[in-house]
Amino acid sequence: FVPLYVSYRAYHLSLRRIEAERRHADELAQALDRATQSEAALAAEKERLVLESSRLTVTVQTIRDGVITVDRKGAILLINDQARKLSALAIAPSEIRGIASTLLGLEISREAVDDALRRLWDGAVVRLRNDAPPDGPIPLVEVTGTPTRDADGQVAGAVWVLRDISHIARAEHERAKAAHLQSIGVLAGGLAHDVNNILMGIVGNLSL
Repeated sequence: FVPLYVSYRAYHLSLRRIEAERRHADELAQALDRATQSEAALAAEKERLVLESSRLTVTVQTIRDGVITVDRKGAILLINDQARKLSALAIAPSEIRGIASTLLGLEISREAVDDALRRLWDGAVVRLRNDAPPDGPIPLVEVTGTPTRDADGQVAGAVWVLRDISHIARAEHERAKAAHLQSIGVLAGGLAHDVNNILMGIVGNLSL
């Protein structure tokens, strides 16, 4: 700086510059402190997201239903073991390329799959069911597709849930069979009653 004895103006300008430098240093220190806090908050949020992702993965892998998440084009982003098990009967896991091929592998018709995908990308929840026999090699599967949305509310993908309902279908089949047998028993009982009435008349006439 210019020595103080040169002039009052030079001394005044030096003090003003010192104050400006001090304010600049304070601003830098505050910005650095904010950056440090933001970095710590970002690291904490990243750790939280990793933990949530791990929990979600474990949950998806351990539930009894098959779960498949896809993007807007239908490409599979995540598939759990149960979904692989259900779809691998017709398509090997390494051959799964998209949700359309997976649904077709479950012996759901092409027309039903195309219609379901069209309605799903329009934002509707869709449900499908294959026509596999209850005792066949391919399980009877009920499929539910729910669209997922981005921050703007646009459909960004979907979550598909595959549920093996073969045991339910077998139970329904057994109940229907039991009801059919019961109706046959009622019919046979009615016929026997009618025949018995006729025989009683014949026996009575013979006794006379």
